[in-house]
Amino acid sequence: MKKFLPYILIFLIISLLGCAALRREKAGGEYLKAQNHGMAVKEYQAIEELKKALEINPGQPLARKSLSLAQKESSGVVSAAEGHSGDRQIPYVSISQGTTSGVVDPLEIVIESEKEWQKLWERHAPPGSSAPSVDFATQVVVGIFAGERPTAGYQVQIVNVELERTRINVTYEVKTPQKDALVAQILTQPFHLIRLPRLNLPIQFKRSHEH
Repeated sequence: MKKFLPYILIFLIISLLGCAALRREKAGGEYLKAQNHGMAVKEYQAIEELKKALEINPGQPLARKSLSLAQKESSGVVSAAEGHSGDRQIPYVSISQGTTSGVVDPLEIVIESEKEWQKLWERHAPPGSSAPSVDFATQVVVGIFAGERPTAGYQVQIVNVELERTRINVTYEVKTPQKDALVAQILTQPFHLIRLPRLNLPIQFKRSHEH
């Protein structure tokens, strides 16, 4: 047995080196895929996990498919996606947030195409301003516009995006200035725009109480 010990050790070392190489290759592949979609690696990994929970083929662009409650219950996706809390966090990235916009009426909007995105951006931003890049094959844009307000001190903040059974819930706040706060007497138009993974589910907006 002793004469085979060196060979066993060599085999174990080669196996460990091979596993380490595979991990590096996988990490590198995820980095390249994330870069291709304009995402951070952690965001890409979170989206891939969410796709698996929804039984969508990982590593491929999200295909349009119906995820009705009946289909999900029959395939077991509901329990897989819900986790322990009944909801699942969806990763999102803030695109733009501020208090100056050409959108002067309150608006909750979901943008699913480049054409819609350019149209909204022309309405929202100053002339000549370029819209941030979005890959609409795998992502959508969600926007909250609070409308025109009489003073400074107002702010819109998207605070949570969750998967709940057959829909996505987007929760946001419209913060208001304190009654005794000294604020600039100018018109403002608070807004917040984010991008999130395209899951082809209806998006429902929930406004929490103002602060």
